[in-house]
Amino acid sequence: MSIPPSWQDAFMQHAHSPEYSAALGNATQRIEDMRGQYRRAYLSFSGGLDSLCCLDLVARSGMNMLVGHYDFGRPGAKASNVFPEWVEHEIEHTVCEHYGLPLHVVTKGRNFPSLAAATSGRHELATIHVIDDSEFWISGSQRIALELGCDCSVVGLRAQESIGRRKRVAAHNWISQDMPEVWPVAEWSDMDRWAHVVRYALPYSRVYDEKATIEGTYIGLRMRSLFDDGRKCISDSSMDGALFWRDRPHGR
Repeated sequence: MSIPPSWQDAFMQHAHSPEYSAALGNATQRIEDMRGQYRRAYLSFSGGLDSLCCLDLVARSGMNMLVGHYDFGRPGAKASNVFPEWVEHEIEHTVCEHYGLPLHVVTKGRNFPSLAAATSGRHELATIHVIDDSEFWISGSQRIALELGCDCSVVGLRAQESIGRRKRVAAHNWISQDMPEVWPVAEWSDMDRWAHVVRYALPYSRVYDEKATIEGTYIGLRMRSLFDDGRKCISDSSMDGALFWRDRPHGR
């Protein structure tokens, strides 16, 4: 599946608009300012559009960057906070093959039926770090990033996503505790991010196409809510993770 021509035309038209040009300019300037202050960025990559746009922007800047992803586990170990395994492979392909960057996957042993399942056979290209089950996954991911030499964090947070995020952006309230944060796309609209994806032919997750077919629109789709009803969203019944429709990724 792919974005229908009518939507592609709309997004490409927006890519030539003053609104997108201003959004891109602001994001680029934030990244340039970051390059002037910090040595190595830790980019938290969920596989969603916001983090994809951030990944692309930082990669284009040439800044030294480490890409990290938190793996919420398999349905056989837990009934919530689970991404399907094929999403994990999409993420690995995007980071390692499309951008040619190393990927560091952080997880907990309790997320998998066994510790061996958490560390072997799932990722061919990524380095896997298993943190303690008692450690909050955000702080654990940041600790790994600090150990690997990162001194700032890039987060694909957008004010338009929710009231809570809009308040966070307005208050400049970082998610991180130990690392300064940069939010390149904080004021971007849905149209801005899709315009960037189409303009640069970015490898976005195919689940957006799945969900857009159901919803009839590409506007308003978010990675963390795409699987609220996985039975309708996931058309391939053989995909690992089809049971996680009961919950969406949300915290611990």
